[in-house]
Amino acid sequence: MPKPALADVREYQGYLAANVPIAEHETRFLDAADDLVCLADEPAAELPRGDDGEGDGEGEEGEAPVISLSLATAVAVIAPIMAFGIVPGYFGRLIVVLLVSVAVLWGLVHERVIGVHATRDFYICAGLYGMAMAVVAGIYR
Repeated sequence: MPKPALADVREYQGYLAANVPIAEHETRFLDAADDLVCLADEPAAELPRGDDGEGDGEGEEGEAPVISLSLATAVAVIAPIMAFGIVPGYFGRLIVVLLVSVAVLWGLVHERVIGVHATRDFYICAGLYGMAMAVVAGIYR
């Protein structure tokens, strides 16, 4: 069986470091390059960035997720605040916040902007968002 190219091994190591799908000590198998084999018959095709398989015209590779996350954050903050004017009561407003946040999160996961596994940073951000929106829902008149 053919050996993988060193660049492919480094790329996979970079992916594991950036996305952390498994514990770090479980990635040590990549250190023994003599034990690795390439199972693919052809080079892996790049994943399409848009629905039509074409590039999305962004200038830099990491720019599209930043734009998507920025838009999602804006929607997650602005949409509930706009709805607070027509939703009576504190608990009704909290339900609006919950529904909007679930919809935004689903959209980000569906479009593969973020992964499905939750990290400590995710819980911290979700908690801060929830607390901030709870305060805004409480003081909104």
